[in-house]
Amino acid sequence: MLIINNGKIELSNEFVNCNNEIKPIGEEGKQWWVDTCEAHNYSLEFLPSEYSKEILDRFEKIKDFDIKYLAILEQYVLEGTEIVSDELKLELLKKDNESLKSQLLDTQMALVQLYEGGIK
Repeated sequence: MLIINNGKIELSNEFVNCNNEIKPIGEEGKQWWVDTCEAHNYSLEFLPSEYSKEILDRFEKIKDFDIKYLAILEQYVLEGTEIVSDELKLELLKKDNESLKSQLLDTQMALVQLYEGGIK
C-alpha cells in the first residue's frame, strides 16, 4: 500500500492487524495503533510487508509524484493498472526518458573505455 509520510509517497513497510482489520502503518506510527487497540481492547499484531520486484520497480517510477494522485498511483504500483491521466503519463515518460538517457550514457562510456583500452 502507498502511504503519505512527511508529504512524500512511500510504500508501507509494515502493516497492523487490529481487530482482524489489516491496515498499513503510516505517519501515525506503531504507538498510535498500540494505544488505539488497547483502548478498545482489540487484538493487535504487526505484520511485515513484502513486495514483488515489479511493484518495487513501478514504485521507483512514481515515488516523487504529487500526492494528489495517490489513489491512481496506488492502483498503478500495486496492480499494474494503466495510468489514464495524460499528466501522469507524461511524467512517467519523462522518468523513462531520464532512465534511458542514463543507460545510454553508461553504454557510451563503456564503449569509449573499450575502444581506448582495446579488447583484453
